[in-house]
Amino acid sequence: MSRRRDVRRLVAAAVALLAATGRADDVPLVSGEIVIADRGGSGIAGALYRLPPGGMPRPIATSEPLGMPSGVAVDRDGTLVVADARADEPGRIVRVDPATGAVVPLASGWPLITPFGVALEESGDVLVADLDAGSRLDFPRGSLAGTGALYRIPRATGVPALLSLDCCRWNAAALTSTPTGELAVVDLGFRVFEGDGALTLVDPTTGVQRAIATSIQLLDPSGIVAEPTGTLLVTEATNPQVGNAAILAVEPHTGTVTTLATGHPIADPRGIAIDATGDLIVADSAARAIYRITRPDRHLEVLATTPLFSPWGVAIAP
Repeated sequence: MSRRRDVRRLVAAAVALLAATGRADDVPLVSGEIVIADRGGSGIAGALYRLPPGGMPRPIATSEPLGMPSGVAVDRDGTLVVADARADEPGRIVRVDPATGAVVPLASGWPLITPFGVALEESGDVLVADLDAGSRLDFPRGSLAGTGALYRIPRATGVPALLSLDCCRWNAAALTSTPTGELAVVDLGFRVFEGDGALTLVDPTTGVQRAIATSIQLLDPSGIVAEPTGTLLVTEATNPQVGNAAILAVEPHTGTVTTLATGHPIADPRGIAIDATGDLIVADSAARAIYRITRPDRHLEVLATTPLFSPWGVAIAP
């Protein structure tokens, strides 16, 4: 009996260790589970995390290292599509199995330079917002140039096809489908010390763009998601501009901007998603935290902090 108890203890300890380190195969995502793309930094490697309802973040032990994962979406088969920017070479789009950690490249390198945002179409095609397709970038392996762009990666071919060039003037950082079928794209802006971010609507077939004239100047908008009503929910960071970081609601036809949440602890909100109840899930890079903002009372609840370092992208399993 004593020996059996010892075996049970060892097994329990092993399971706990594997769960804590993320070294064992995990289980598939459950409905409502949050997935976080953490860019890392200061010697901390970029990583993906799972945050189950009522639980703590645990890393996904990917089969190969990631660079700076910035955007993430959950596909219909439960796998993750990740925009993985890299510091010393062009970025890539990868598919990650959240249970096994297996990484499969979908598109890597040219024409992608700094893929930052991803979204999935009903067809299963992947839409990509590329930050720097318009800026000259010098890497140890060579120089690349282009203009901020949107790409579509068809599920059938896996080859990026240009959808819209010169998108959002400079830095296309994130995108989402809207109820009208248009794509809403967020632009970080270029004059980072002044703040000149913007929102643009893009026709998903022709790539034709239509700027949204917002009622106030956006400083450093970063993440975007559309409500069923068509209202756009946008994360507004301010670093390094002077201003208040906030979560904004933007009416796309009139450009009217309403502040939903601001003030402590919101510091540098980046990724945003809507859960099944209509509450907002926000990734805050500077605060190293994931928040829930309940609707309609706008109560902010911190869901997770440690071990996150620079959480940027966020998605929710359906």
